[in-house]
Amino acid sequence: MMQPPLQPSFGDYTIQFGAYVEPPERANFSASIRYTAGDHWLVMRGEGVFHDGSPGFQQWPANAQLLSDSPEFCRADFRKGDRYIWQMGRQDQKTGSAGTWLQAEINHHLTFVVRQVASLFGT
Repeated sequence: MMQPPLQPSFGDYTIQFGAYVEPPERANFSASIRYTAGDHWLVMRGEGVFHDGSPGFQQWPANAQLLSDSPEFCRADFRKGDRYIWQMGRQDQKTGSAGTWLQAEINHHLTFVVRQVASLFGT
């Protein structure tokens, strides 16, 4: 007996819109990290990098250290994005950019979700 085709019942838009567009010059974006975990997201909300008195870009390495020491963190060798997060949290010289952090977060998310879906089929 032939099985009916699977009907999609889930849409995944990653942690945010997947096509990165360079922000306008001096955009005051927040240094936030959005990390996919088992059945939830861990959101480390930073403040605007250009706010007066803000730690600016240094928020990313500080949050990366907190994240990589948390039980939700998969491991540095889980995927390239996780390695980036782990490495950034173990140093204080580089901060990364909005683009590099978005790449790392999306890389982790896509790998995590693909493995979750594959586990449903025993692979």
